[in-house]
Amino acid sequence: MDQISIRPLEEKDLETVFNLTQINKHHLQEYGEFHNEHKCSKDFYEYLLQIYGDFDTLKYRRWSIMFNENIIGQIGLHTFVIREGQLNAEIFYFIDQNHQGKGYVTKALQLLEIQAYEILDLDRLLIYARTDNVGSQKVGLKRGFVKIVKITIF
Repeated sequence: MDQISIRPLEEKDLETVFNLTQINKHHLQEYGEFHNEHKCSKDFYEYLLQIYGDFDTLKYRRWSIMFNENIIGQIGLHTFVIREGQLNAEIFYFIDQNHQGKGYVTKALQLLEIQAYEILDLDRLLIYARTDNVGSQKVGLKRGFVKIVKITIF
C-alpha cells in the first residue's frame, strides 16, 4: 500500500528538493510559488537560510512529503503572527505534478496539523490559495478549513 508521511527537511534532502522544484518549475510559476533565481541547490539552501535564519529553525517549519520513502513535495509553515491573542501560521505546500490529485497533500496536511497544534502549540492555521488553483482549495476544504474571504490582487 502507498504510504504518505512527512518528515522535517534535512540538509541531505536539499539537492532532491531543489531538483523537484526545477522539474516542476513551469507548474510552480503558474501559481507564483517558484523562485527562479536558484541556479543550484546551494543557492536554494542560502535562500532558505535567509528566510528561516538557521537550519534548526528551518527543520521545524518545513517538511518533506514522503511517498514510499521518496520525497515528492514540501509542506510547511511560515508567517507566524499573533492576532487577538492567538498564534497563527500560514501553510504552504507543493507536490510533484505526477503525484497531484491523489490525496497525498491532503494526507500531508493532516500530518502537519498534528505538528502545528500538538507540538508547536499553534492556535490557527491559514491557507491562501489562488482562485484559479482549485486543487489547492480542495485540499483545505477536505481538511475542514473554511473559506473566509476572496482577495483580489492587482
